[in-house]
Amino acid sequence: MTPLNDPRVASRPRRLLLVLLVVLLPALLGWGITLVSIYLSMQSRLEGVVGGAHDAVTLVFKSADATASEALLLVGQPCQGKTLRLLRELTTRALYVRTVNLGSGEHYYCSSLYGALSKETELSGYAGGRTKLRLGSQLTPGGGVLAYRALAADGSFAVVGISGGHLRTALRQGGLSDGMSLQIGDKWMDSEGGVHSGTPPRSLLLETRRQHAIYPFTIVAAVYWPAFLAESRVSYQPMLILLLLLGSWAGWFYYQWLQQPRPASEVIAAAAERQEFIPFLQPLFDARSGRLMGAEVLLRWQHPRDGLLSPFAFIEAVEKSGQMGRITRQLMQDVTTALAPQAARLPDGFHLAFNLDAGQLDDPCLLDDCRRLMAAFPADKLVLTLELTEREAFGSDGHFEVFSALQAQGIQLAIDDFGTGQSSLAYLHQLAIDTLKIDRAFVDAIGRDSLGKVVLDAIIALGKQLNLKLVAEGVETEAQRDYLVAAGVDFLQGYLLARPMPLAGFIAQLPE
Repeated sequence: MTPLNDPRVASRPRRLLLVLLVVLLPALLGWGITLVSIYLSMQSRLEGVVGGAHDAVTLVFKSADATASEALLLVGQPCQGKTLRLLRELTTRALYVRTVNLGSGEHYYCSSLYGALSKETELSGYAGGRTKLRLGSQLTPGGGVLAYRALAADGSFAVVGISGGHLRTALRQGGLSDGMSLQIGDKWMDSEGGVHSGTPPRSLLLETRRQHAIYPFTIVAAVYWPAFLAESRVSYQPMLILLLLLGSWAGWFYYQWLQQPRPASEVIAAAAERQEFIPFLQPLFDARSGRLMGAEVLLRWQHPRDGLLSPFAFIEAVEKSGQMGRITRQLMQDVTTALAPQAARLPDGFHLAFNLDAGQLDDPCLLDDCRRLMAAFPADKLVLTLELTEREAFGSDGHFEVFSALQAQGIQLAIDDFGTGQSSLAYLHQLAIDTLKIDRAFVDAIGRDSLGKVVLDAIIALGKQLNLKLVAEGVETEAQRDYLVAAGVDFLQGYLLARPMPLAGFIAQLPE
């Protein structure tokens, strides 16, 4: 498998992790939406609950205020007969009221329940001088009591007692009663009727307070995390099942997509961006003297996982990707950077060849790239050759204009793999070709394929008649070399003479 066939995500554990995210992401988003929705809903409900509790407690206070004011008119009268009867009538007809007590100084002297008595009372702790919460008495064990006091100018007073059960009922509004409380002075009552010192616990999530404008009490409504999460979980369960089903369906399709290979153009573009394509140089030798005369720049892919890949694994995909111009530009820069400082060690007229496909002729930067490369070397030191590959046909008028501009700059043109492409003879007719490169398939026929050898001889004869330089590729045996030298071929390439090598290796074998 080549990198072009790799799945979009090569690692199976990573694919599974991505699929898991796809499955869970809708559920997580749904959970988030549910939390926001429940939060806004609770916020709205809190306003309504606080308003309802505020109104209900206000009715209790109004009743206590009216009853205490009416009882205050009886203060100073003896706790017997008519006075006691009137007190008891008040507790009967007044809403919420359980007891009415009359007092003077620091003592109660009359009670609607017990009649005449002398009982010390605590005058402090009344919020606003009128009301306070206290723990229940023998009549209301385990519950709170609201005491509401009306004062006369002479210090006498009437105190109305209201069972905390009425306040508890007022606090149990809607479905948020667990967070409801009533604050009066330094005491507060929860929705279960319990009385506590200090202030209700604060909620960092949701809290609403409403203080009465006249009576000294504050309604506090709060939502705590356990209640919030419990309601969210109940509301979310139906949606969770649906989202998990949809997420699983999407995850299956996503997994299939992740296993598909990425588009070759995308893979090639990413590799070019990371500069994974590198130049290898195949030396070019004079056929008669055997001297080094130049090199052809070949493309290799230095893949981070698969190592060095030959062009057979990817060249067709590179040409179709539209990235060949960008890659060739990078190869030219790499070769220039490495060889220009070594120009003195190169033979004069050093032939440096790059392959060129039809798509690159549409690149407006091609001519400037070639100029920059040639300008980096001393004059007459370098002969730049562009080898035209024939996998795609060169044929538009624009292409021929580019050829003319290149040749005007002293850049030579060669036909690569002559005899195997689409229109080699047409190129000879239309272009001022400088070199023919004989394909290795014909060189390979020497000594064993009579038909191939006939074609080889014809190509050599044609090149000589047109006064073209001839380069034979794929020379691997001494018999092939001897035959080609005898036939008049000018230059040789092949494993017999030298294999393609990286830039550093090519420089190392140059003469000092």
